Amino acid sequence: MQIFPVQKTYNKAKDKWQKSPAVPKGVSWNEYQASDDEINSALNIGIVIPDGVVIIDLDTDKGVSCADVEAVLGVALDWDSAQLQQTVSGGMHYAFSLPLGVEVRQGSNLLDCVGFDTRTAGKG
Repeated sequence: MQIFPVQKTYNKAKDKWQKSPAVPKGVSWNEYQASDDEINSALNIGIVIPDGVVIIDLDTDKGVSCADVEAVLGVALDWDSAQLQQTVSGGMHYAFSLPLGVEVRQGSNLLDCVGFDTRTAGKG
């Protein structure tokens, strides 16, 4: 599993704070392997998402719930069987496996559901 440190930077054009990989210049974040010291001292870390996995990120601080996501998707998900990780901001990351050949749209506030984000293979 490839892990990399993440930093928060201010994007003046968008007038908001954003997360970005904190890796040495000239090094690809998705090929970088952080040292134990970097992982232990980082405020945030990223993990390269492997093929066949989608991460559903629920920003619960924005009020979104599992039921909200199921409503916009029109399908029930097995939340209890998903791998789960709480985020620094109190949200939740759920990891689901995907059948081969199935692609999932990546983005934030998907389907006009504020706080429903996804990340897919090759992303962090």
